[in-house]
Amino acid sequence: MISRAQTFGLLAPAVLLLIATGVIPLALVFFYSTHENFGSEFFFVGVQWYQEALLSPDFQFNVLRSLLFSGLALGVEMPLGLFIALRLPREGRLTSVLVVLMVLPLLTPNIVVAYLFKALSLPLYGPLTWMASWLGWDFNLNHVFSAWFLLIVMDCWHWTSLIVLFAHAGLKAIPEEYYRAAAVDAATPWGVFRFVQWPRLKLMLGIAAILRFMDSFMIYAEPLVTTHGGPKNATTFVARAFVQTKKTQFELGYGSAVSVFCFMIVLVFAFALFKLTTRQEHRA
Repeated sequence: MISRAQTFGLLAPAVLLLIATGVIPLALVFFYSTHENFGSEFFFVGVQWYQEALLSPDFQFNVLRSLLFSGLALGVEMPLGLFIALRLPREGRLTSVLVVLMVLPLLTPNIVVAYLFKALSLPLYGPLTWMASWLGWDFNLNHVFSAWFLLIVMDCWHWTSLIVLFAHAGLKAIPEEYYRAAAVDAATPWGVFRFVQWPRLKLMLGIAAILRFMDSFMIYAEPLVTTHGGPKNATTFVARAFVQTKKTQFELGYGSAVSVFCFMIVLVFAFALFKLTTRQEHRA
């Protein structure tokens, strides 16, 4: 039997790594957000940077754009991923092949996906531009709708597979006896989904939604490469604005305050999604 000291010893490397990569950087960000720096000297300014960030129209619009993008991305990826997972066979060699194909977009780095879709949307030679022109649509990244459409399609191609894998794992965990009982009761496909599959998928989909919100809210590389934040800052999200403030304008305190607000927004939304999912899971 493993003693308590051995248990702590086994956990110590993971705890130290978490402190080094998470706690210490976060503490430094909190420190910078309450100080003004002149060279190597720091002066305490309290909540000055937080007040400037909250009262900044640019920051407010950037946050709203990021929330809108996350909402649109989740609104497409969650039902689409669930639909694909429900259509996948539960067993067999074909299932393994399809799952491997689903993993491929997830293994592609964000910057590679960004340049891929930038090539696909080139004004003269891009396949997406040709397809849109064939449909009678003037696809132009200088138009707000076209720019947003490209970013949503790109995000869906990249991350819908994550929803599919979560949902597929949840479906495979359902015992076969549940389906047999539903067949005995002459349940319709909708009845099987509602009373057999959905109650056991909610927790998995809730976790997937939390992960996707955390990632989509801080999207950076894709709009930077494809739309450069335009047209007229229509695709300038909070992560790009944060980088511009902290690295380009060298406003360390203000940029740290913005990052703290972003951290709190992600934390609150993730906690709300988790509580909503677990509450419904307990009721089920």
